[in-house]
Amino acid sequence: MTWVDFRPSPRNARRRTLVLLCAFVLALVGSLLYVYSRPAEYRSVGRLKIVPAAVVMPPVEAKNAPMVTSDAASFLTEVQILTSRPLLQNVLDRLKQNGAIPDLGGDPVAELQHMLHAEPIAGTQVVQLS
Repeated sequence: MTWVDFRPSPRNARRRTLVLLCAFVLALVGSLLYVYSRPAEYRSVGRLKIVPAAVVMPPVEAKNAPMVTSDAASFLTEVQILTSRPLLQNVLDRLKQNGAIPDLGGDPVAELQHMLHAEPIAGTQVVQLS
């Protein structure tokens, strides 16, 4: 029985190492070019707890005290106020006073509304702003 030596010769081993190193460097450079050629995206997420003001309902029938409710409808109304045009216009005016306003195009308030998302978290009175 004869033994076959499957080990590569030192010359073949160096060639394989060189080919592997070149392929690795090309893949590394290509992936870095792809990552750094993409536009920058800045994202921030924050959570707010909103406690809606109690809504006082007029008395129905001749009850002695008015009924006070704080329901999900008033909470969702306050969530919508976070992305409303008047509030964002106020924010934009304050940013202009500080000189910290980027170029947002022809209608900057609409652009801010497009960029800002307010999502209520189910079962809580917490809103996630992103």
